[in-house]
Amino acid sequence: MSSNHEKGGPSHDGDPVVSASARGPRPRYSTYNDVARARESIALSRSGSGYATKSVNMRDVADCCEEYTGDGGACYFRPRVLFRSSQVINEEDIQHYKIKMAFDLRVPPVPCKVSHHNIRQRLSRWLTRWIIWIQGVGKDTRRDRAPLRATSALIVDEERLEEYPRCIRCSRNSEAIYGVEGIDVYHVDLIPSFVSFWVFYQLPLWIKAQVIWMKIVGQKRDTVEHYVANMIAQDDVMGFFELYKIILAGGKKRIARSFRLFFNYGSLPAIVHCIHGKDRTGIIVALLQSLSGVPREAIIRDYAVSYALLREGRENKKLYGLIPESLQTDSVMASSEFVMENTLDYIDETYGGVEEYLSQGGMSPSEIQQLRDVFKVGGGTTN
Repeated sequence: MSSNHEKGGPSHDGDPVVSASARGPRPRYSTYNDVARARESIALSRSGSGYATKSVNMRDVADCCEEYTGDGGACYFRPRVLFRSSQVINEEDIQHYKIKMAFDLRVPPVPCKVSHHNIRQRLSRWLTRWIIWIQGVGKDTRRDRAPLRATSALIVDEERLEEYPRCIRCSRNSEAIYGVEGIDVYHVDLIPSFVSFWVFYQLPLWIKAQVIWMKIVGQKRDTVEHYVANMIAQDDVMGFFELYKIILAGGKKRIARSFRLFFNYGSLPAIVHCIHGKDRTGIIVALLQSLSGVPREAIIRDYAVSYALLREGRENKKLYGLIPESLQTDSVMASSEFVMENTLDYIDETYGGVEEYLSQGGMSPSEIQQLRDVFKVGGGTTN
């Protein structure tokens, strides 16, 4: 493992364990002092109405900018457009913020994969892509894509084939999932099978052997996955920074494709979440914040406060029965500043910045600008 920080672990008294980073000492874990600051700027809505979120680790992505405003006190990130959360989501929050679209970054449930509605939709999109490819042989496919789509309208009725298909099953059952009808649900799986194998390949040999043995003796899949998650969280095994590098490399195209969904202003506000709302969600949010010009320090602090809010949720019993106990350990819920700092450095050094990263994922310069306009204050309109 190559990283520029020292190993650190949780302390029993709640104080942070400091790790070295390129910018000096960084806390390995946030503390309850961070909760007070988080509750002051996050739990209360920006409008000052006094509404306190009931979900765990949920907040307006724009709240990270409150201490880093531009000229005239204007925030960098447009408020009330995008929210982040763990999977512990309260329906009152969805209703209060009038959320219309959900980005679920977890592995899609099996019922969604085998749903005949979703299968038919995938087949239609697959056939349409083949027709467009055949019709576009020898042409500039990007330039001629719009008219080619029109000739295939009878097969798939979507404006952009690059977008993620809406999960029909979850969207129809959004009241059971999020407590509100009419939520458009999209499964943006950032750890698909090939990424999982990639992560497994990077693990030490003794952990691979342990995982194989657990499967041989018939351990449940969830038990094996939770064991791997706890091992990945250990810096001397892999660490979150190494995991994020793999997710970024393996998810370029699907991240870029999913970001096009934000172009439909009528589907906003949106919420993005995974299990804890800090790893996969942290990557997606950091990319959008960086693209919108949010100061680097604000992005890092926004990421780091997740651990404090998750720990508060654990001690208030909000995670009970909703997140397995094996995924409630300090090491798994940690969101240390040096991890996000290193991740932002990695994006700059490896891809040349967020814009180039999205470009490599298939977004055109005009699409990247359109995405920036959606979220950056003064960049356009969402009305």
